Amino acid sequence: MIFDTRGIVINHIKYGDSSIIVRIYTERFGLQSYMVKGVRKAKSRQHSACFEPLSLLEMQVYHKENTSLQMLKEVKVAHLYNSALQDFSKQSMLLFLSEVLSKTIKETGPDAVLFDFIFNALKIFDVSEQSCVDFHLVFMLELSRYLGFFPYQGDGKCSYFDMREGVFTTVCPPHQEILSGEHALALSGLVQHNFAEAQYCCVQPSYRRILLSALIDFYAIHVPDFLPIKSHKVLHEIMR
Repeated sequence: MIFDTRGIVINHIKYGDSSIIVRIYTERFGLQSYMVKGVRKAKSRQHSACFEPLSLLEMQVYHKENTSLQMLKEVKVAHLYNSALQDFSKQSMLLFLSEVLSKTIKETGPDAVLFDFIFNALKIFDVSEQSCVDFHLVFMLELSRYLGFFPYQGDGKCSYFDMREGVFTTVCPPHQEILSGEHALALSGLVQHNFAEAQYCCVQPSYRRILLSALIDFYAIHVPDFLPIKSHKVLHEIMR
């Protein structure tokens, strides 16, 4: 049967001489893999740019239950990135976020609330006229809410952030997976923002690298089989 659905491209791999297999997080069916034949040919009616990481799509798809590889009928761009394609720092951030999502979204079942969050957050990121240098930090924090391990802030007082337990606390945890002092306070401040307010955040540049590394460690603790992130090294250089 043919179904209409929105989709968010996670990544793709080349297949054969002219085709690709693209992983798309769909609104209707969750995470799916699609064969796109001939897209790498010069005269293909489907442009390969549609399948770049985090492209936002409107699709008509053939869907068969219990099939690992689905087929696309029609696809068009639902939101054409503007500033994110012209700003190298935003491009790098999209690359990083696509890697985060590729390592966290593993379930095949649909989740309309999670889908809407990601889809709308990426649109807000693109249309924002601000620098959004801390967007990736707020995005990861907000994403953790939908994945089930959003940090608990308690009464708002914090000297430490316990990454194992996911809580801010005044008591030093008996292990090394923590943030402390000003870094814990900076993360606590970010927790109070949502992705729509990310453009107004302003983490001290000297803290940004430490908070990003801490959030990656936080994900590694709470996401099963979370593979190492590599693209954050580019962000470290750009977001100084």
